[in-house]
Amino acid sequence: MKTYNKAIYLFILGIIIWQLLPKVVTIPSYILPTPLDIIHSFWEEKEILLFTHLPLTLLESMIGLIISIVIGFVIAWMMHISVNVETTIYPWIIISQTIPIIVLSPIIIMWLGYGIWAKVFVIFLISFFPVTMNVFQGLKSVDGEIIALLQSYGATKGQIFWKVEIPSAMPFIIAGVKMAAVFSVIGATLGEWLGSDQGLGFYSRRMTSNLQADSAFASVILLALLGLFLHGTVQLIQNLFFKKYFR
Repeated sequence: MKTYNKAIYLFILGIIIWQLLPKVVTIPSYILPTPLDIIHSFWEEKEILLFTHLPLTLLESMIGLIISIVIGFVIAWMMHISVNVETTIYPWIIISQTIPIIVLSPIIIMWLGYGIWAKVFVIFLISFFPVTMNVFQGLKSVDGEIIALLQSYGATKGQIFWKVEIPSAMPFIIAGVKMAAVFSVIGATLGEWLGSDQGLGFYSRRMTSNLQADSAFASVILLALLGLFLHGTVQLIQNLFFKKYFR
Protein backbone atom coordinates (compact mmCIF):
# COMPACT_ATOMS: atom_id res chain seq x y z
CA MET A 1 0.00 0.00 0.00
CA LYS A 2 2.87 2.36 0.80
CA THR A 3 3.94 2.14 -2.84
CA TYR A 4 0.76 3.94 -3.92
CA ASN A 5 0.59 6.53 -1.11
CA LYS A 6 2.19 9.32 -3.15
CA ALA A 7 -0.11 8.62 -6.09
CA ILE A 8 -3.16 8.69 -3.80
CA TYR A 9 -2.10 11.97 -2.19
CA LEU A 10 -1.46 13.51 -5.61
CA PHE A 11 -4.88 12.35 -6.80
CA ILE A 12 -6.63 13.89 -3.78
CA LEU A 13 -4.71 17.15 -4.25
CA GLY A 14 -5.67 17.22 -7.92
CA ILE A 15 -9.36 16.73 -7.08
CA ILE A 16 -9.26 19.58 -4.54
CA ILE A 17 -7.58 21.93 -7.03
CA TRP A 18 -10.05 20.90 -9.72
CA GLN A 19 -13.00 21.60 -7.40
CA LEU A 20 -11.72 25.09 -6.53
CA LEU A 21 -10.29 26.17 -9.90
CA PRO A 22 -13.55 26.95 -11.78
CA LYS A 23 -14.69 29.17 -8.90
CA VAL A 24 -11.37 31.00 -8.55
CA VAL A 25 -10.82 31.59 -12.28
CA THR A 26 -14.55 31.81 -13.10
CA ILE A 27 -14.72 29.05 -15.69
CA PRO A 28 -18.27 28.20 -16.86
CA SER A 29 -19.51 24.78 -15.80
CA TYR A 30 -20.29 23.84 -19.42
CA ILE A 31 -16.53 24.11 -20.11
CA LEU A 32 -15.04 22.71 -16.89
CA PRO A 33 -17.48 21.17 -14.41
CA THR A 34 -16.33 20.51 -10.87
CA PRO A 35 -15.93 16.96 -9.52
CA LEU A 36 -19.12 17.45 -7.49
CA ASP A 37 -20.99 18.45 -10.66
CA ILE A 38 -19.74 15.30 -12.37
CA ILE A 39 -20.74 13.10 -9.42
CA HIS A 40 -24.20 14.69 -9.38
CA SER A 41 -24.61 14.14 -13.13
CA PHE A 42 -23.45 10.54 -12.85
CA TRP A 43 -25.91 9.86 -10.04
CA GLU A 44 -28.78 11.24 -12.09
CA GLU A 45 -27.81 9.20 -15.16
CA LYS A 46 -26.43 6.13 -13.36
CA GLU A 47 -29.01 3.67 -14.67
CA ILE A 48 -28.59 4.50 -18.35
CA LEU A 49 -24.80 4.76 -17.98
CA LEU A 50 -24.28 1.54 -16.01
CA PHE A 51 -26.97 -0.66 -17.54
CA THR A 52 -27.26 0.57 -21.13
CA HIS A 53 -24.08 2.24 -22.37
CA LEU A 54 -21.36 0.62 -20.23
CA PRO A 55 -22.29 -3.03 -20.97
CA LEU A 56 -22.14 -2.47 -24.74
CA THR A 57 -18.76 -0.72 -24.60
CA LEU A 58 -17.44 -3.47 -22.33
CA LEU A 59 -18.72 -6.18 -24.69
CA GLU A 60 -17.18 -4.48 -27.73
CA SER A 61 -13.88 -4.01 -25.94
CA MET A 62 -13.68 -7.62 -24.76
CA ILE A 63 -14.59 -9.13 -28.14
CA GLY A 64 -12.14 -6.85 -29.94
CA LEU A 65 -9.43 -7.58 -27.38
CA ILE A 66 -9.83 -11.36 -27.64
CA ILE A 67 -9.74 -11.25 -31.44
CA SER A 68 -6.68 -8.97 -31.31
CA ILE A 69 -4.85 -11.36 -28.97
CA VAL A 70 -5.60 -14.43 -31.09
CA ILE A 71 -4.82 -12.90 -34.49
CA GLY A 72 -1.87 -10.90 -33.15
CA PHE A 73 -0.35 -14.04 -31.65
CA VAL A 74 -0.82 -16.01 -34.89
CA ILE A 75 0.74 -13.25 -37.00
CA ALA A 76 3.72 -12.99 -34.62
CA TRP A 77 4.19 -16.76 -34.67
CA MET A 78 4.07 -16.86 -38.48
CA MET A 79 6.68 -14.10 -38.71
CA HIS A 80 8.82 -15.92 -36.17
CA ILE A 81 8.92 -19.23 -38.04
CA SER A 82 9.28 -17.78 -41.55
CA VAL A 83 11.56 -14.98 -42.72
CA ASN A 84 9.53 -14.72 -45.93
CA VAL A 85 6.35 -14.12 -43.95
CA GLU A 86 8.13 -11.56 -41.78
CA THR A 87 9.46 -9.57 -44.75
CA THR A 88 6.05 -9.70 -46.42
CA ILE A 89 3.77 -8.90 -43.49
CA TYR A 90 5.92 -6.67 -41.26
CA PRO A 91 5.82 -3.58 -43.54
CA TRP A 92 2.04 -3.84 -43.81
CA ILE A 93 1.72 -4.03 -40.04
CA ILE A 94 3.68 -0.79 -39.75
CA ILE A 95 1.65 0.84 -42.52
CA SER A 96 -1.58 -0.12 -40.74
CA GLN A 97 -0.47 1.99 -37.78
CA THR A 98 0.56 5.05 -39.80
CA ILE A 99 -2.96 5.62 -41.14
CA PRO A 100 -5.10 7.48 -38.57
CA ILE A 101 -7.92 5.21 -37.49
CA ILE A 102 -10.25 8.19 -37.36
CA VAL A 103 -9.85 8.45 -41.15
CA LEU A 104 -10.63 4.76 -41.69
CA SER A 105 -13.50 4.58 -39.22
CA PRO A 106 -16.15 6.17 -41.49
CA ILE A 107 -15.19 3.72 -44.24
CA ILE A 108 -15.44 0.82 -41.79
CA ILE A 109 -18.86 2.05 -40.66
CA MET A 110 -19.90 2.30 -44.33
CA TRP A 111 -18.79 -1.31 -44.95
CA LEU A 112 -20.01 -2.95 -41.75
CA GLY A 113 -22.84 -0.65 -40.72
CA TYR A 114 -23.60 0.67 -37.26
CA GLY A 115 -23.64 -2.70 -35.51
CA ILE A 116 -21.17 -4.09 -33.01
CA TRP A 117 -18.80 -5.59 -35.59
CA ALA A 118 -17.82 -2.23 -37.03
CA LYS A 119 -16.64 -1.18 -33.58
CA VAL A 120 -14.93 -4.53 -33.02
CA PHE A 121 -13.00 -4.07 -36.27
CA VAL A 122 -11.85 -0.60 -35.19
CA ILE A 123 -10.73 -2.08 -31.87
CA PHE A 124 -8.83 -4.82 -33.69
CA LEU A 125 -6.98 -2.32 -35.90
CA ILE A 126 -5.80 -0.46 -32.80
CA SER A 127 -5.18 -3.37 -30.44
CA PHE A 128 -3.55 -6.10 -32.52
CA PHE A 129 -0.34 -4.10 -33.04
CA PRO A 130 1.04 -4.19 -29.47
CA VAL A 131 0.19 -7.89 -29.20
CA THR A 132 1.85 -8.76 -32.50
CA MET A 133 5.00 -6.74 -31.92
CA ASN A 134 5.50 -7.80 -28.30
CA VAL A 135 4.94 -11.49 -29.01
CA PHE A 136 7.26 -11.32 -32.01
CA GLN A 137 10.01 -9.58 -30.06
CA GLY A 138 9.54 -12.03 -27.19
CA LEU A 139 9.94 -15.05 -29.45
CA LYS A 140 13.00 -13.50 -31.08
CA SER A 141 14.59 -12.81 -27.70
CA VAL A 142 15.16 -16.51 -26.96
CA ASP A 143 18.87 -17.41 -26.93
CA GLY A 144 19.69 -19.21 -30.18
CA GLU A 145 22.36 -21.30 -28.46
CA ILE A 146 19.77 -22.81 -26.14
CA ILE A 147 17.59 -23.74 -29.10
CA ALA A 148 20.58 -25.26 -30.93
CA LEU A 149 21.46 -27.27 -27.83
CA LEU A 150 17.92 -28.62 -27.48
CA GLN A 151 17.82 -29.50 -31.16
CA SER A 152 21.06 -31.43 -30.77
CA TYR A 153 19.32 -33.50 -28.07
CA GLY A 154 16.46 -34.27 -30.45
CA ALA A 155 13.86 -31.78 -29.22
CA THR A 156 11.09 -31.14 -31.74
CA LYS A 157 10.03 -27.67 -32.90
CA GLY A 158 6.81 -28.04 -30.94
CA GLN A 159 8.64 -28.93 -27.74
CA ILE A 160 11.02 -26.01 -28.14
CA PHE A 161 8.13 -23.64 -28.86
CA TRP A 162 6.01 -24.60 -25.86
CA LYS A 163 8.75 -25.42 -23.36
CA VAL A 164 11.29 -22.70 -24.15
CA GLU A 165 10.09 -19.96 -26.49
CA ILE A 166 6.66 -19.31 -24.99
CA PRO A 167 7.91 -19.23 -21.35
CA SER A 168 10.78 -16.92 -22.35
CA ALA A 169 8.43 -14.65 -24.28
CA MET A 170 5.73 -14.57 -21.59
CA PRO A 171 6.73 -11.17 -20.10
CA PHE A 172 6.57 -9.68 -23.60
CA ILE A 173 3.22 -11.37 -24.29
CA ILE A 174 1.61 -10.11 -21.09
CA ALA A 175 2.97 -6.60 -21.69
CA GLY A 176 1.43 -6.59 -25.16
CA VAL A 177 -1.92 -7.83 -23.87
CA LYS A 178 -1.97 -5.15 -21.16
CA MET A 179 -1.41 -2.46 -23.77
CA ALA A 180 -4.06 -3.98 -26.02
CA ALA A 181 -6.54 -4.04 -23.12
CA VAL A 182 -6.24 -0.27 -22.74
CA PHE A 183 -6.23 0.32 -26.49
CA SER A 184 -9.42 -1.73 -26.86
CA VAL A 185 -11.35 0.85 -24.83
CA ILE A 186 -9.92 3.64 -26.99
CA GLY A 187 -11.00 1.76 -30.12
CA ALA A 188 -14.50 1.14 -28.78
CA THR A 189 -14.88 4.81 -27.89
CA LEU A 190 -13.67 5.96 -31.29
CA GLY A 191 -15.98 3.55 -33.10
CA GLU A 192 -18.96 4.72 -31.04
CA TRP A 193 -18.05 8.35 -31.59
CA LEU A 194 -18.17 7.94 -35.36
CA GLY A 195 -21.17 5.68 -35.73
CA SER A 196 -23.40 4.33 -32.99
CA ASP A 197 -26.61 4.96 -31.12
CA GLN A 198 -25.43 3.39 -27.87
CA GLY A 199 -22.28 3.05 -25.75
CA LEU A 200 -20.17 5.35 -23.61
CA GLY A 201 -18.46 6.87 -26.66
CA PHE A 202 -21.82 7.73 -28.20
CA TYR A 203 -23.07 9.13 -24.89
CA SER A 204 -19.94 11.27 -24.53
CA ARG A 205 -20.32 12.69 -28.05
CA ARG A 206 -24.00 13.47 -27.52
CA MET A 207 -23.37 15.21 -24.20
CA THR A 208 -20.50 17.22 -25.70
CA SER A 209 -22.74 18.36 -28.55
CA ASN A 210 -25.32 19.48 -25.98
CA LEU A 211 -22.66 21.34 -23.95
CA GLN A 212 -23.37 19.08 -20.97
CA ALA A 213 -19.76 18.82 -19.87
CA ASP A 214 -20.59 17.25 -16.51
CA SER A 215 -22.31 14.29 -18.19
CA ALA A 216 -19.52 14.04 -20.78
CA PHE A 217 -16.91 13.92 -18.02
CA ALA A 218 -18.92 11.24 -16.20
CA SER A 219 -18.76 9.00 -19.28
CA VAL A 220 -15.04 9.74 -19.76
CA ILE A 221 -14.33 8.71 -16.16
CA LEU A 222 -16.29 5.49 -16.71
CA LEU A 223 -14.21 4.81 -19.82
CA ALA A 224 -11.02 5.35 -17.83
CA LEU A 225 -12.27 2.96 -15.14
CA LEU A 226 -13.17 0.43 -17.84
CA GLY A 227 -9.62 0.60 -19.19
CA LEU A 228 -8.24 0.12 -15.68
CA PHE A 229 -10.58 -2.82 -15.14
CA LEU A 230 -9.41 -4.63 -18.29
CA HIS A 231 -5.76 -3.86 -17.50
CA GLY A 232 -6.28 -5.08 -13.94
CA THR A 233 -7.95 -8.25 -15.20
CA VAL A 234 -4.87 -9.06 -17.28
CA GLN A 235 -2.69 -8.32 -14.25
CA LEU A 236 -4.81 -10.68 -12.14
CA ILE A 237 -4.49 -13.44 -14.75
CA GLN A 238 -0.73 -12.86 -14.76
CA ASN A 239 -0.55 -13.17 -10.97
CA LEU A 240 -2.72 -16.29 -10.87
CA PHE A 241 -1.35 -18.30 -13.78
CA PHE A 242 1.91 -16.81 -15.05
CA LYS A 243 3.63 -15.45 -11.95
CA LYS A 244 6.52 -17.91 -12.27
CA TYR A 245 7.59 -16.28 -15.54
CA PHE A 246 8.11 -12.89 -13.87
CA ARG A 247 10.56 -13.79 -11.13
